[in-house]
Amino acid sequence: MNRALVWKLVAIMALTLGLVVPLQMTESLIEERRAVRNQVMQDIAQSGTAAQRIDGLVLVLPCTDRYEETETLDNGRSILRVRMRPCDVHVLPKKLRIEAELTTDVRHRGIYQALVYRSASDLDAVFDVPAHPTPASVQRTWGAPRLVLGIGDLRGIRNTPTATWNGSSVAFEAGTGQAPWARGIQAGVPIEPRIGGVARLAMKLDLAGMDRLEIVPAANEVEVKMRSAWPHPSFIGRFSPDTRAVDASGFEATWRTTGLATNIQDAFQRCAGGKCEEYSNSVLGVTLLQGVDVYQKAYRAVHYGFLFVVLTFAVFVLFEVLAGLRVHPIQYGLVGIALTAFYVLLIALAEHVAFGWAYSLAAAACVTLIGAYSRFVLGSSRRAGSMGVLMSLLYGSLYLVLGSEDYALLMGALLLFFILAAFMLATRRLDWYALPSRANPAAAG
Repeated sequence: MNRALVWKLVAIMALTLGLVVPLQMTESLIEERRAVRNQVMQDIAQSGTAAQRIDGLVLVLPCTDRYEETETLDNGRSILRVRMRPCDVHVLPKKLRIEAELTTDVRHRGIYQALVYRSASDLDAVFDVPAHPTPASVQRTWGAPRLVLGIGDLRGIRNTPTATWNGSSVAFEAGTGQAPWARGIQAGVPIEPRIGGVARLAMKLDLAGMDRLEIVPAANEVEVKMRSAWPHPSFIGRFSPDTRAVDASGFEATWRTTGLATNIQDAFQRCAGGKCEEYSNSVLGVTLLQGVDVYQKAYRAVHYGFLFVVLTFAVFVLFEVLAGLRVHPIQYGLVGIALTAFYVLLIALAEHVAFGWAYSLAAAACVTLIGAYSRFVLGSSRRAGSMGVLMSLLYGSLYLVLGSEDYALLMGALLLFFILAAFMLATRRLDWYALPSRANPAAAG
């Protein structure tokens, strides 16, 4: 082949590979801006309420045993000593039903925003307290029974919870008493540990949080219902919803578990002994996603940047070869830089306006710039118009790919396949061996 044409192709390939560097720098910029956004969200959580968690309900029956024990001294004498030991009893609900409705809002700080929610929850629990007679040879003293509710972030309690215990009102105060949770609220309840009995709790809880709500299904039978007008839920934890409905108007999900499936009684006993990992991981819940955020969309877009550069350069090469044009490598480089500038412009605009508008403005700016530049490089308004149409189709197709949460990979693969197929069909009759003879010799240099 003509040496000048070979060197031209080598230079174009070198430029193409060289543009990988600014594309990677753009990826780093996106990650940097995402990190700044995440830090702002952490600051909002620290000054407000973080992701929320309900660790469960437990009835604590504090008690102390006083007993006598014979101790043999070193000299062989035996003496009778009085010992004291705690004998606290923890009773989890037999049945627990939680119904929560989440109302979402957006909190702004500068150009960034965080998704927060208010959860209006109804809790109904049934406790089956077994009788605890005093063992022989022991003097047992029972303390005041306490009902404890574990809550991940107490700052999220918006109103004083209202509750009834067997129909009588009970008042909550801060603290977890002898429960194993670090944070929570507690209330004194009337029950006689020696006799036991069945008691029912009805409670209303107004809880605020950010991004996520988790619930530990700490009961023998658990039913949890959540609903919200937010259309982008992600159901998390060890247990999937039994039923779910998600559409543009919001979501509704229901979980049902049993103690046989959760092994929650054993996990709680280990937690009471200081080993809470299993209990803490036994959660169900929902994360309120913000769809595909602007940084994720921009990050996906950059992954197609190299493909855009290759396709654009390929079209310029075809114009050179078939129309006998003369395009300098510097002109290729300027077009390539314009292609990479699109992504920086996109992320800069997307932080201030809706992503659709940001994408449209960035794409329009780049298509206009490359189209106007192509008018002089390609020497024809028709060719420049063809280039503009091609770029518009590429950016339009990419936008459809970026807007898909579940089918992005499939749509991206199909886009790549159809572009390759179109290029192959467009050049199917081209005699590649005859390119040097068909092209204008002046254009090859």
